[in-house]
Parts: sequence; C-alpha cells; structure tokens
Amino acid sequence: MARTVKDAAYMLSAIVGKDKLDNWTLAQPFEEAPKYVQSCKISGLKNARLGIPRNGIDYYVDDHHTPIMAAFEDALQIMRGAGASILDKTNFKVFDPSAFDLNNSIVLDTDFVAGLADYLTRLAKNPNNIKNLDDISRYTKSDPREEYPNRDTYVWDRELTRNITNESPESWAAYHATLFMAEEQGVLGVLDKYNLDALIMPTFASFHLPAIAGLPIVTIPLGFYPAETRSTMNLKGTLVSVAPGVPFGIAFIGRRWSEETLISLAFAFEQRTQVRRMRRPFVSPTFELGQRMLKPLNAPDTDGTRYPSIKESVPQPTLNPSRRRYSKSIYGYFSSLF
Repeated sequence: MARTVKDAAYMLSAIVGKDKLDNWTLAQPFEEAPKYVQSCKISGLKNARLGIPRNGIDYYVDDHHTPIMAAFEDALQIMRGAGASILDKTNFKVFDPSAFDLNNSIVLDTDFVAGLADYLTRLAKNPNNIKNLDDISRYTKSDPREEYPNRDTYVWDRELTRNITNESPESWAAYHATLFMAEEQGVLGVLDKYNLDALIMPTFASFHLPAIAGLPIVTIPLGFYPAETRSTMNLKGTLVSVAPGVPFGIAFIGRRWSEETLISLAFAFEQRTQVRRMRRPFVSPTFELGQRMLKPLNAPDTDGTRYPSIKESVPQPTLNPSRRRYSKSIYGYFSSLF
C-alpha cells in the first residue's frame, strides 16, 4: 500500500528480488530489479487493450455496489479518452464461485497448517513452546486475553479436522482445479484469447482468481461512497462496512511479471482522475520515506485525545487543518496495535 502509484513503484523496486526460501521469487525472469518508476508515464493508456470479464464481476454485485459500478462505467470513458481500447464482456470461460470456494478452502486450510508449523520451527525464541496450529488453538482458548469465544477459532477448527495435509491427493486435486479455473479458464485464458494487455475490474471483485494463480494486480482509488449512503456494519457489528466517504477502487490485472505494464496503466489513469485528492485525510504525514520520527507522540490526555509533540527538526504527523485534535476512537484503535 502506498500513497500514489509512483510511491508504490519505488517501493516495489526496493523489495523485489530472489529469496532462496521462496520458490515464487526464484522464478523471476530477471537478475536485476526493474526500475518500475520508469513505467510511470502519462501516456500509459494509449493503444492499450483492456478487457472486462463481466461474469467475474456480476456475481459479486449487490445493492451496496451501485455507486461503485457507476464510477466504474465512468472510468471506462476516461480510459477510452486516453487512447485505450476497451473490450467488454471478455468473460472467463468458466467461473464457478461455489466450486472455486470449496476447492480454495481446502488449499488454504492445508497449506496454512503446514506453513505455520514450518514457520514456528524457525523462531529464534518460542517462550510458550508453540509448535503448530493445534497448540495455538489450545492457547487461544485458555488465555482470557484472547477473548475466546467472542473471538472464535472456527477457521482453525475446520482446518484441524480435515485430516488431510497439503501433500494429500485431495489437496493436490483441489489445488489444480482452482489453478485451472484461475489460469486457462480464467485470467490468462481471457488475456490470451483477446490479446489483452490487462483486465480491469472493480477492486471488490478482482482478487479471487489472481490470488490463486500468483498474478499481479495494481489497484488505485476509483471513488467514495456518496453522502446519502446508509451506514452498514459488518456481520459482527464491530466495523463499518459501508458509509459516506468510504473509498473504493479499480484494479488492473495482468500476466506474471507484467508489473511494469500494470504500473503504466494505473499511473496514467491516476493522473487523469486524481481521486485521492477528492477527500482530505483525517491525519496526514509531513515527512517522506527515509526520514525517521525520533520522538513519540505525547501520551494521551485523560479524555483519550492525543496531541503531537512539537519538536524542532523532528518530523511529526499533523492534523487535518479542519480538525483540532485526534479522535478518541482513532487513538484507541492504534494504541491497541502497539
């Protein structure tokens, strides 16, 4: 996550590289990291061929997505105006979300159990002698700080009762089924069939297939829920799901190692729309990457508000000029993380 496409390009160049413990990175077709920022060109959309897999979008659309889809259609006109060719209804050959979800849950469950156990063996310190998911589940249920059962272990329990591993035939069959749906029958099949540079989708519908196939996505701001939007909480009632001003995005999806193309497309769209500037953030940083905060913020007052400490030559986060102090709820949320 980054403030702009260009910032993300700089960060990607800094973190990309091969890791002997990560087979995905060893497959990189280059030895030296690309200078991704050079792909940030205002002309990036010119002559681009972009496809819209409507069947991969429509399945997820409900009444809450009406403003998003309206903004998405407007975005298509902007891209056409920038010289892109938009091919509509370049649908996935097969898109069966129920079968995908079933197989995907098997893959995720078995991989997580194996991967977690492997990770725990590599810890330099393990004071509670946690060795696997079963240990974590027991610890979570026995320690009152974990707030069980209000914060339940349903997913872990499901994973622990499958009685198969990520090397079992059932797991391999599920993996290949999801991979086939994501690649040949999905993203890669559409890109090849229509000779496309990328697919474009609202962010809420974009990540399911690419996540399985290991394909890159660049998602950028598309808009915000309008002022008349009715606020809706998540199922647990602890987080706002939809409300006025909540942002939503648009995603550019491509082949493996097509990050430079996706960055170019996203940058060109970003520069023409500048959606990020349509809302003023509640808190804005006044320093750039590479600088360090040498002093922490002042401790909160008795009512929970928190003010920045004022230290010369020490970069500090500043409040939105329209706000006078930090929100108690914002402070409470972040203080719980650190």
